[in-house]
Amino acid sequence: MNARIIDPSLDSRWDAFVEGHPLGCIFHHSAWKQVLVQTFGQLRPLYCIAEDDQKAIRGALPCALVSSRITGKRLVSLPFSLYCDPLVDNPETFENLKAKLFSEYQAQKASFLVLRMRFSADSFQSDAFQDFVGYKNHILSLEPDLNELMHRFDRKCVQSHIHKAERSEVEVRTAETEDDIKIFFGLHVKTRKKFGTPPQPLRFFINMWNVLMPKGMMMVHTAWYRNKPISSLLCLKYKARVHAEYIGTNEVYRNISPNMLLMWKAIQEARRQEYRFFEFGGTSINNEGLLHFKRRWGTAEENIHHFFYPEVKGFSSDFARSGEGSVLSKCMKRLPNWLFVQAGKFAYRHLGG
Repeated sequence: MNARIIDPSLDSRWDAFVEGHPLGCIFHHSAWKQVLVQTFGQLRPLYCIAEDDQKAIRGALPCALVSSRITGKRLVSLPFSLYCDPLVDNPETFENLKAKLFSEYQAQKASFLVLRMRFSADSFQSDAFQDFVGYKNHILSLEPDLNELMHRFDRKCVQSHIHKAERSEVEVRTAETEDDIKIFFGLHVKTRKKFGTPPQPLRFFINMWNVLMPKGMMMVHTAWYRNKPISSLLCLKYKARVHAEYIGTNEVYRNISPNMLLMWKAIQEARRQEYRFFEFGGTSINNEGLLHFKRRWGTAEENIHHFFYPEVKGFSSDFARSGEGSVLSKCMKRLPNWLFVQAGKFAYRHLGG
């Protein structure tokens, strides 16, 4: 078994392997790598494969080297991705990939590396890595019909709010142009500022639109009220799963529950397109309010594991683990919008995602 680095955009075997592997997800796909590279020039892709004597791929692990003059170098699998499990079928293949990863870690003189896992965490055994569970994922099975799905939602906290938005004549529209992405971004900034979390750059979402949308790998729904956009939801789509990754809301209209209706419309569309699972996106373990919100949709809750080598200390890890009440978040909430957006560009340039 030979482990080496390839460019998945130039090697057609990569996406075919991701498509065929049961753990392959949108974050493994070369299209996602294209979005990341086009948006964040500091990222250097290092996509590892293990191949047999016949040059068939037997294992894959996408990584990226994040470089900053302020925070140094680190290897991440994968930045701006909730999880990115190693695509392997046996421990030997993973050991080959891990050896190659450690070789790159040493060659690049990185300060640390991190693997983000959802499915593989229980089988990943290594005394060298520190396991940190800072995020949860919530998954809704789309196997039941729509009536049964609605019945499973919390009656008071979900069903009633969906009906309230419908009675208020909130209209949900599907994004059709790049201008719709700019509308989404404006609402996204409002929500990120509420929690004191810097927003990703606008070009991140524009690149998603240009790269993922033609491949049918994303959808965006926006809630309108009296001809004004009040909430917007961006979902990623691949294989059996739809991921509700980014949302933005004008809090002035919270009382008519546009977010509830947006989620319901996205779930309906996911089921119509015959996807099997709807994922509500990652949630910090510090955000109890959002955790309760996602649990009320009848979801299954799973841990997202971050495996660090060596133990990460300092500003980078503090930022990743900070909650709404941190000093950094409180400072971010006080910034004017234009400076808040610039802070996001700076933060993700030097801290990754």
